[in-house]
Amino acid sequence: MLEFKVLGPLRVLVDNVDVPVDDPVDRALLAGLLLNPNHAVSPAEAATQHLPGTTPVHSLVESADRLRRLLEELPGPARLVRAENRYLLRIDNALIDRTRAENLLGEARRQPLRHRSEILRRANRLWPARRLDARFVQSPDLFDLRKRVLVAWGKAEQATGFSVEAHGEWIVAVKNSFPEPFETDWENLDPGAAQTLYDSLVFIPWANGQISGAEPPDREALARRLLAVFQPPPGESGEVLTGTDTMPVSMYLSDEGAHTAVESAVESVLAKAGLSVVNRDDPVFGSWFRRVRASEIGTMAAHAADSRLVLAHDAQVTSTMMRHIGEVLTALQTTKEAVVRIGAVLIVKFDDQLAVHQLTAAQQLQLDHDPQLAMAPHQILTALRIGDHPGWNGHRPEGISGVSP
Repeated sequence: MLEFKVLGPLRVLVDNVDVPVDDPVDRALLAGLLLNPNHAVSPAEAATQHLPGTTPVHSLVESADRLRRLLEELPGPARLVRAENRYLLRIDNALIDRTRAENLLGEARRQPLRHRSEILRRANRLWPARRLDARFVQSPDLFDLRKRVLVAWGKAEQATGFSVEAHGEWIVAVKNSFPEPFETDWENLDPGAAQTLYDSLVFIPWANGQISGAEPPDREALARRLLAVFQPPPGESGEVLTGTDTMPVSMYLSDEGAHTAVESAVESVLAKAGLSVVNRDDPVFGSWFRRVRASEIGTMAAHAADSRLVLAHDAQVTSTMMRHIGEVLTALQTTKEAVVRIGAVLIVKFDDQLAVHQLTAAQQLQLDHDPQLAMAPHQILTALRIGDHPGWNGHRPEGISGVSP
């Protein structure tokens, strides 16, 4: 069986045995062609992003001739065709590991939540189990694919409750996708924090091809700059403990009929507190569940909490949300059971009763570490030790506006 691997160092295999491709120009050109399968590209376009400096045209032509002869000797549908000054790699895309990863990611999105984790775990295993380094094929598209697989896998595991084994494997996979010497608090990393790591404007150009061109001191300096985003400088207050700077919001409804009204009401409350939604997970239907993230409009909210660590909540923002939470309570009137969390504000409904509670930092942390509680209206109050549940102490705080009589 013929295989081409670009998720890691470039490899060509026949029946799991490596086929040597040793010349650096040959490797660069083949990598570029595999990233553009069945598309005509110039040899310079295909190779230069994987080679330092400028490669003479005659060297690229000679390299293309060597690759053409190599592919002709291999079993399977992979042939290099020249069209004027461009080359086209005619290949069954299924022979390329990148295509298999993309297909698994697409398959996972079409499956119920309970099946996604295992599919995405299989996609992750297409990458080598080692830290990213300069030998890996460097491409923004490959980096983005790695990010999408790991974040989707983490979110699927988080929504269904991370097992110890799955969480450990996910942490190792995320850590391996960052080069040395970058380090962070891997054990407390969650999908939201991983998304922020990947989307850092400092890290993306570094990971997308500057690793091999940077001297070690420069790489270390870049790592320190990125790490400073996620950890306060020594001696400063530990209040700001995370770099995601977004507020967690989740909505669980026992039926999906009212989800549009509830989601609209939640976003209205956020807007009145000066917050806007910056990220939305796909909703889970049947019953209805959705996670979103909110941050301060126009800037990052230093008071917000993320799924790893709970920041000290901003009293003014929470107070504003509590005053306007009646909009959400009204939207919940037709729903039998619900759990709605907006940062430090928790609304729970079951048995036709409502409880509105302002969460402590410890309770927020517990919710972040036990995400299944956000879909368990009968268990959440007991788990968080709120009031005297199951004796129930549902209440509406004074000063709430927008509740229909």
